[in-house]
Amino acid sequence: MGAARVYLSALVAWSLAAAAVAGAAGVAADLSKVRLIGRWFSDGAAARHAWGPGVFVVRFRGSTSVGAQLTSGHEFYHVCQVDGGPETRVAHKTGTLTIATGLTAGEEHTVRCGRSNEASYGETALSGIVLDDGAEVLDPVVPAYELHYEAIGDSITAGYAVMEGPGGGGATLANSDVFQTYERYLADGWATSEWHAVARSGISVTDYGGEVVMPDSQRWSCSTFSWNGACPQAWDFGVWQADVVTINLGTNDYAFGKPTPAQFQAAYSSFISQVRSKYPNALIACLAPLIWSCSGGAAKWKGAESSIEGAVLELQQRGVEKVRFYATGSPSAPWLACDKDYSDYTHPTTQGNQKFAERLLQVLTPDIRHFFPEKCGGEGVQCTQAPAPTPAPVTTTPAPAPAPSGSCGAGWTQARWTSYMSYAPCCPDNPNYDPAADTEECDLYNACLWSGYFSYVSGKQSFDWVQSHSLVAFFSAHGDNEGYANKQIRVQAAGKTIDAQIVDTCGDSDCDGCCSKNAAEYGGYLVDMEHWTVLNNFGGSPNVLNDVVNGPVCWQIVDQGSETPAPAPGPTPAPATTTDAPSPQPSPQPSPQPSPQPSPSPACAKAKYAQCGGSGFTGDTCCPSGMWCSAGNEWWSQCEPCAETWGASCSATAAPSPTPTAPTPAPTTQPPTTQPPTTAAHDAGACDNRTRNDHDSRDDHTGARDDPEDHDDHNGRDDYVRANNN
Repeated sequence: MGAARVYLSALVAWSLAAAAVAGAAGVAADLSKVRLIGRWFSDGAAARHAWGPGVFVVRFRGSTSVGAQLTSGHEFYHVCQVDGGPETRVAHKTGTLTIATGLTAGEEHTVRCGRSNEASYGETALSGIVLDDGAEVLDPVVPAYELHYEAIGDSITAGYAVMEGPGGGGATLANSDVFQTYERYLADGWATSEWHAVARSGISVTDYGGEVVMPDSQRWSCSTFSWNGACPQAWDFGVWQADVVTINLGTNDYAFGKPTPAQFQAAYSSFISQVRSKYPNALIACLAPLIWSCSGGAAKWKGAESSIEGAVLELQQRGVEKVRFYATGSPSAPWLACDKDYSDYTHPTTQGNQKFAERLLQVLTPDIRHFFPEKCGGEGVQCTQAPAPTPAPVTTTPAPAPAPSGSCGAGWTQARWTSYMSYAPCCPDNPNYDPAADTEECDLYNACLWSGYFSYVSGKQSFDWVQSHSLVAFFSAHGDNEGYANKQIRVQAAGKTIDAQIVDTCGDSDCDGCCSKNAAEYGGYLVDMEHWTVLNNFGGSPNVLNDVVNGPVCWQIVDQGSETPAPAPGPTPAPATTTDAPSPQPSPQPSPQPSPQPSPSPACAKAKYAQCGGSGFTGDTCCPSGMWCSAGNEWWSQCEPCAETWGASCSATAAPSPTPTAPTPAPTTQPPTTQPPTTAAHDAGACDNRTRNDHDSRDDHTGARDDPEDHDDHNGRDDYVRANNN
């Protein structure tokens, strides 16, 4: 092997002078052939970075080995890959990091390396690539179709102790790894190598006194991380523009501080605007803090989530389309297993991060495909290198499952009847303001923000419009809510038949399954009628909302040109009543039964996390081979992979292999002594959630609740405005 040659790394447009390197046969003067991904900046002699993961990619030919000259203040861990092979993790501080030896000199090779550890530990300098004398560095390949993704966050995004198991110790350089975080797995799902993280453990949106906040000019907008409070060099956002930005902040604000909802929402909103000012064309995905799912239902975490959603909706009401809010589960329907997927009920393990990413892919990818079809082709939740053509929109009315009783005639389907109020009288700016009105909706549920907004109607509708139209929010527990959007529905109730427009829906995730629970007794359907629609059609007394709206109704879709829904396979209904216009009769209300736990069936075609049981569920209870039916709560069970969670119905031959890397511990909170409580809904409770994300009706969120036990539904609410993609 000949003498080593050192190639200085460089960014395009850099102008680093060639420098002699001791012991090298020569120095490459071509400084643009090392691809640098992330917030790299020049100090005149080397490329430097602190924000992770600081990836560099080199293509070369004619060398049997490859190394990198790296200098750091600590022994950081680096993850490297040669020619697309397995990743290797190695510790290194200064000098030449040997990446590979024994390569075939006559072949082309590609090396990719990045740092595992977060920015607060200090910078790493890349001063050269070491190859055999006479080797050739090839031009970098930067695919034009790749999404540009930036993840902004705290310790969860930074990979804090991600390699620890449940109940493990705190973070170390050895057990922390940004390459085992949700953002890395999101990037893999989106088939992009152009991703990086701006994350710091302990960082927040508001100042709790322990750390400079992320929106500060010394943090997110800086090229590097500095402990002295001064930013040595502002980051040039003109070098690289993000297509997608995820913001995963808020945990430290409430773990260590006590901001009011108004303070937190204002600060979060200001940070969104700051990010938009630098990335004007990016989709900004604001994520609810995961901690709420495993916090025992603490009201402050629900308040944090509601404040984030409120900040997003304020911008959407001003016409900002590319800012979206995404829920991340709830105490009754957590995305991750609190005792298995976290090291400390706050920080996800490697497995937890993988599961987190899988759930995020389901809700984020449709929006990414909508805004960036040229960069996200294919089908499902994965992006591919070859974008798929945009399909023509299809609007098909779903086929409802049959009612569980014979109280509805042929061609009609049974549903539970509830009501809600779009314009709450406790809001001073509403035309129907009443100073004596109960203020619960305004104090606890942000009702005043959503007056006149509906999931399937663009923009705010006036009070007069609401009073003069017959409006319904419709929920189906069968996973086909979107098929009912803006349909005309005919409803038989209290001896009358009326037509109304479906303008909204209901979401389970914030109300501990209230939608599914209310619908469960009546075939899995909920007709949630707007307050004025009830008064205009069924009586002038407000008492009608309590006296009448609490029981079964019959419904059918009557759109011109749409097919009448045909009942799907399910329980055989009893004979229908023989009157010309049957009035629905109250059905017996059975006690909820445990969700079925079927054995996996090879013939089952369900996707991961599809519903397989729950009180009132009338669909197929099967799960595919390798999955089992896991009961999330009384009203919802879903198919979970045996490789991720384990149930008795998983066959012995399908037992999952131990995961090599384990969960993570958290310095912020202590594990709850009991599991989060699940409470029953009020008997006459209306659906209290409106869909925010039009790809997953479970991504909806209410306002802040002060009572940690208060997870059930409430009458008279219209909390949500849809983020339409069409």
